[in-house]
Amino acid sequence: MNYSYSALSKTHNFELYWSNKNLDFGYLGISKNGSTNFKSHFNLSVEYPLNNVKHETIYACIRNPEERLISSILETTLRAHKNEEQLPSRNVPVDNKIYESILNFNIKDPKIFFIQFLDSIEKFGFYDAHFEPQFHFLFNKNGSERFNFKIFLLYQMSEKIDLLSREYNLKTQSKKIYHSRKKRKVKFNLFIQQLKINNLEDIDFKRLSNFHILEKEHPFNIGLDLNFDSKFLIIDKDVLENKLINYYKNKLLPLKGSEFLNQFLVSHYSQDLYLYNSLKHLDTNNMTLLKEIM
Repeated sequence: MNYSYSALSKTHNFELYWSNKNLDFGYLGISKNGSTNFKSHFNLSVEYPLNNVKHETIYACIRNPEERLISSILETTLRAHKNEEQLPSRNVPVDNKIYESILNFNIKDPKIFFIQFLDSIEKFGFYDAHFEPQFHFLFNKNGSERFNFKIFLLYQMSEKIDLLSREYNLKTQSKKIYHSRKKRKVKFNLFIQQLKINNLEDIDFKRLSNFHILEKEHPFNIGLDLNFDSKFLIIDKDVLENKLINYYKNKLLPLKGSEFLNQFLVSHYSQDLYLYNSLKHLDTNNMTLLKEIM
């Protein structure tokens, strides 16, 4: 299997892993693979360079490539913004041509939306780490492994956290589900769930928390029936997340296994499929070194 590639997205630092000064292991964060949950369990708050590794063991998690791609679509669409335009809560800067493509997504029709999203990847490449192939995180551009990581699958994360907690005599938090979206409890800000405005300078964002900003042209406006006619909408993050959860479960997940999606996965994520399927056929009670599945 060839693991070389030519380019990386600009929304992630691929040269780092996480740990803390009191642990003997580190963790490689792969976007959309439960990294935040794993890091929070073990308080992995210190970044270390992969070209000067300080730990003998670095863990990494692989996710079903199809599920990961589906889960990335709404995330990228929500967080993307023009390079030169800074919007609070939006942290995926993209070129203008890419953003123009995103603004034209037809959210009302999930299949068309999905195909438009895949077309944007076809045209512009992997412009966001949320759907960057997982093997790009594990391997250098020349195809050599960044490190001989210990790998496990996302659906095993709870049991692996428990295993590591016992092994290192660490206190673990309550179990969570790491591969599904869950309903959010709505927290009210200074405004009641949403605020329609025409000038962002009228808002003191230091006094706000837990919010998203959408411009009128954003595809979520019509696609999620927000239907605001002001220049901007400031919306409670959990209110919007619940809308996205419903769309994800009722509109996007039913497209899993579609022929157009399978073809795209084979042509653009063949290495990820190989790694994932190789891990599935190994002993799931143990973590596997990357070199054993290459």
